[in-house]
Amino acid sequence: MRAMRFGRFGGPGALEEADVPDPLAGPGESVVQVEAAGVNFGDIKQIAGEHTDGPCAPQGPLPRTPGMEVVGRTAAGQRVLGYVPQGGYAAKTVVADRHLVALPPGGEALALPPQGLTAWHLPRSVVRIRPGESVVVHAAAGGTCSLLVQLAREFGAGLGALALAVARQEVMHGTRRMPSRGGAVRAAPAPLGVLQVEIPPTTFSTVSRSPAALRPAPG
Repeated sequence: MRAMRFGRFGGPGALEEADVPDPLAGPGESVVQVEAAGVNFGDIKQIAGEHTDGPCAPQGPLPRTPGMEVVGRTAAGQRVLGYVPQGGYAAKTVVADRHLVALPPGGEALALPPQGLTAWHLPRSVVRIRPGESVVVHAAAGGTCSLLVQLAREFGAGLGALALAVARQEVMHGTRRMPSRGGAVRAAPAPLGVLQVEIPPTTFSTVSRSPAALRPAPG
């Protein structure tokens, strides 16, 4: 089968197409025929050799096949979303059955494993946003934070959203916008809130402008 692999650490140029044997599933695993593979910052870190620890860090010697999330079909024909430490950039990959989610016909869910889970746990497990609280979301036009904006609004938060380029601001609606590196953008009102929360902090220059998008707590 075809796969994109890297035999040395480096930039995207380290990836090379290769013919490799079809993977074999073990107990509690399934082979997934890949229809689409997500491209994530974590893949870049893998290829650069900078993702070396943690429960999802890739294992084994080089060459390796990156790719952490796939949509495809099992041998039984079920369309699924799968989350893997590596191996998604291939025609087929092995996924632990506990990391497979069945998808409805036409369902789109490829970005949900790394970005979606991160976006969910930040307001639910880390910050525990409550209705009426104010939140600043940095890099709000990116994968994780665009999902976070939607979830925070669903949880009742007042939002200030900061995108990093004016060209990407058009994806943000119903939030109070802050000046970006590309220039000032028009502001839209956000609901009242009382708690000042930033998710997630980025550079100091960005964080230092965050209070402009938060309503002050009552004195």
